[in-house]
Amino acid sequence: MLIIAGIVGAALDVDVTADYLFAAGLLLHFTIWFEDWWRAARAN
Repeated sequence: MLIIAGIVGAALDVDVTADYLFAAGLLLHFTIWFEDWWRAARAN
């Protein structure tokens, strides 16, 4: 959701805020992916 908010913010020309929202969304997405990968790796 934060990635979408960052894209919408960039479309509305909210420069710095859109950058932070987009980066936070990417970081959140990466941490969720890493947690899923970590649990799957430990289960094997």
